[in-house]
Amino acid sequence: MNKFIVSLVALVAATAANASDLPSKAFPMPPTKPVAVDTEKNIYGGVNGGFVVTDGFNKNSPWAVGLVGGYNVYRFAGFGLAGEGTYNYSKGKVSTIAGNGILSFDTGFVTPYALLGAGYRIETNKNRDIWNYGGGLKYNLTSSLELDGRFVRTEDIKTSSVVKAGDRTTVGVNYKF
Repeated sequence: MNKFIVSLVALVAATAANASDLPSKAFPMPPTKPVAVDTEKNIYGGVNGGFVVTDGFNKNSPWAVGLVGGYNVYRFAGFGLAGEGTYNYSKGKVSTIAGNGILSFDTGFVTPYALLGAGYRIETNKNRDIWNYGGGLKYNLTSSLELDGRFVRTEDIKTSSVVKAGDRTTVGVNYKF
């Protein structure tokens, strides 16, 4: 009798296991269009620090610190277009406020970019309208943090001459929201 019960339990278990391999009777779902999901973060803000370059890097080059905030407006096939606002303060009580347009190309490893903008420079003895241009490299440390190294040259709009101590080289960290 025990052999009969054991054989019956084994038969029921084998039938249940075999039935689990049968195809389901659910109706297939209609095909859907792939949806592009933008996983990139478009708003960024950061801090930077570096030196004002006058006659190359030397011990007399004054330091510079700054803030940056921007928005990635457009990205396609690695190319990007962004707008940003910057505030920089240099030793000697010089403040610069500027709005920049940025054209970038994401290589997957680093993102080189060029920038062009206009703003206002506040000095102790003279205030002036300026425009600036330059470039840099961004490197993603994480999905939210990037390292940003840049060089910016500042010129007076009225005289089209380079502003004294107007070349800045900085390294900063940006947080992407």
